[in-house]
Amino acid sequence: AIAALRDVRLPTLSLDTGVVDGLLASNERSETLQWKRFSVSVSCSVFVGHSEDAVALLFDPTAGEEAVSRGRLSFIVELPSLNILHVAKPSGIALPLSTITQAVPVAKERARELGQTLGI
Repeated sequence: AIAALRDVRLPTLSLDTGVVDGLLASNERSETLQWKRFSVSVSCSVFVGHSEDAVALLFDPTAGEEAVSRGRLSFIVELPSLNILHVAKPSGIALPLSTITQAVPVAKERARELGQTLGI
């Protein structure tokens, strides 16, 4: 969706007091959306080994990997600053704060890579 919005072209608007609504739109679409920041979602699946203490996080899981995971963890990351705006743990087993904290740099790196791909 972000890539599509980057290429949107809007008509130029002008004020015309002789028209009921007061706005006239040109037929030419030359105006672009001006973005100051973007945010992207980076998700990982939670996998557990033989004990509940052996937890692994897999970023950008496939549908098959998600199906056998024990939960999900998602980050909303602002681009280009790489600030974490939101962390969600909607399902699955409880995770220690240390595991979530260790995942933050990986989420930021995945967001940075996504931003490069999108040209942000």
